[in-house]
Amino acid sequence: MSKSTLKNKSTTNLGSSILLMLLSLSIWWQSGSFPGLEEDYPGPNLFPRIIALGLGGIGLLLSYSHYKTSSSKTKNKSKFGFREIVRPVLAITIASIFPIISPIVGFSLALLIITFLIGFVFQLHWKKASLTATITVGILYLIFSQLLNVIL
Repeated sequence: MSKSTLKNKSTTNLGSSILLMLLSLSIWWQSGSFPGLEEDYPGPNLFPRIIALGLGGIGLLLSYSHYKTSSSKTKNKSKFGFREIVRPVLAITIASIFPIISPIVGFSLALLIITFLIGFVFQLHWKKASLTATITVGILYLIFSQLLNVIL
């Protein structure tokens, strides 16, 4: 792995970690306004908060990866600039379009399109992006529609 590749990966990890932690905090805060249930049963904010914890954990892991990479043998000072934040911002922008197109084309097709496009943003080959999107939609369909009896 060349030094420039190592440097770009490290700064991309930092940008992604910051965005994921901010997204996690935002989801946690927004889900706090959901109504609660009686007798301390988990309410509708449980699932978004689990997702927020997962995103925050991934953000912390990426942050750790950034500092581990930047303090390795290379000792190059990596600059965090505009170019390193473009992919995560673009991915979040594409993901934010999901609620807009979901009522129009349906949940499964919208998720397939969004996952495919995010795969392209992170430079997956079209075959890998389509396989990832198909597997993601299939797993979510099985979990929500078949196991939890939620209409998608």
